[in-house]
Amino acid sequence: MIESTVNQTVDRFTSDEEEENWNLSGLVEYLHANLLESDWIAEDDLKGKEPDEMKDWIMEKITQKYDQKEEELTPEQMREFEKVILLRTVDTKWMDHIDQMDQLRQGIHLRAYGQNDPLREYQMEGFSMFEE
Repeated sequence: MIESTVNQTVDRFTSDEEEENWNLSGLVEYLHANLLESDWIAEDDLKGKEPDEMKDWIMEKITQKYDQKEEELTPEQMREFEKVILLRTVDTKWMDHIDQMDQLRQGIHLRAYGQNDPLREYQMEGFSMFEE
């Protein structure tokens, strides 16, 4: 999960062909907010690297931080912590999806005015929301 997050994030901030247009400061801000503290990574560390090199370097730093955190806790505590975080995240996303489906259900009848089958529209939009 961490690796896919890093890959998607680096790809999003380095999607332009021109290296000058890459948003490295935005990437570093995202990493500081979600994955690593500010003393673990800086914008200068990423300059001059290709996106694949950035991904490897960031994953290396995250792995070091993860191993350091696991040393602070016992392996059993770390696994329990991982479970709690994952379950809380899935639960939150599921509750958000249920709320979105309820809002969709309340407004779907308007699609009939546009000569669209409301049931089909509800199913298609609900599926795409679930995929997101």
